[in-house]
Amino acid sequence: MKNRILQIAQAVGVCAILGVSSLSAQVSRSVMTRVPFDFAVGDTQFRAGTYTVTTEAPQSAILIQAEQGGVAMFVLVHPAQAKEVQQQGKLVFHRYGDQYFLSKIWFQGSDRGHELMVSKVEEQIAQNAPKPEETTLLAARSKPQKPVR
Repeated sequence: MKNRILQIAQAVGVCAILGVSSLSAQVSRSVMTRVPFDFAVGDTQFRAGTYTVTTEAPQSAILIQAEQGGVAMFVLVHPAQAKEVQQQGKLVFHRYGDQYFLSKIWFQGSDRGHELMVSKVEEQIAQNAPKPEETTLLAARSKPQKPVR
């Protein structure tokens, strides 16, 4: 029994060391923008305000964080490819009437971005509505790629 516990502890230790060493090779990207309307990400509602969206490449998750109020959420995303390198970071929303859903995130200086999965709520609305309009907000500030340490 003690040997089994020791083996598990050693395995956890090795995983922790590998995880920390892989963090040093990751690249952090971030955009900040003021969103003038309420919006949804998955099943979560966000109020109008200033948000920072951060990713640790090549991860398949992003962090959406409100500048005020401490609201934060990790979201799984899919890779997206643009036709050209983005000159400015931006957030793209699907709009159905007065309801907005975060759809894509693009980072300055890259032709790769992130696409969010369509939520069940958005799917239901889309069934009864015409094709959504896209609303694009340019980033107020983009942080260039830099290694995370």
